[in-house]
Amino acid sequence: MAEEDLDTTSREKTWYEMKGKILVPLGIHARVAMDLVNLAKEYDGETKMVYKGREYNLKSIMNMMTAAALAYTSVVFKIEEREGSEELANGLIRIISEQD
Repeated sequence: MAEEDLDTTSREKTWYEMKGKILVPLGIHARVAMDLVNLAKEYDGETKMVYKGREYNLKSIMNMMTAAALAYTSVVFKIEEREGSEELANGLIRIISEQD
């Protein structure tokens, strides 16, 4: 194997972050979780939600349900920076801002 075939440098990911408040009266329940997951799955990069200091995979319904994020609390959406990351963040914020 040629030396140029070995890539020993690790590429750091850059993240787009947006903070939002959950205004859905029941918090992130099953329907809201599914809406978040479905939107996140449309995005090619890595997506996470940070709630109470823990990171949850936004593309996993089990992760989102496990978060049990309560109404009127804050979350941070972390999106691997690529084309469309800001639009995704805005869409996620819209979902948690809907007041049923």
